[in-house]
Amino acid sequence: MVRTDISHRAIPWSKLFLESREIVNDLNLQNSKKLCTGLLGAVILMLPLSLFIPRLLYLAVFFLVAIIVINRKLINFFLERRGIQFTVLASAMYLLYYLYSGASHASC
Repeated sequence: MVRTDISHRAIPWSKLFLESREIVNDLNLQNSKKLCTGLLGAVILMLPLSLFIPRLLYLAVFFLVAIIVINRKLINFFLERRGIQFTVLASAMYLLYYLYSGASHASC
């Protein structure tokens, strides 16, 4: 699923976006989604650095909480419809989506 989404959506979408140079605030290019992608990227960079600067771990947790707050409507929808276990797993998949979408865009 991830490989297909990267090769058939993330990379072509990123190339199209970069070629058009148009700033779009729609679908998965909403400013909130871009912010979440950046916050998750910062978390990933902070985790190994927190071994040397432990205070960065607090900032990483703060950024993860910010991602949850930004996506609270979707998370609440998952929780109401399918319960806590589904919500946790779906939220983890959503974080993975932010990770590979951002990496795909950066690679283009």
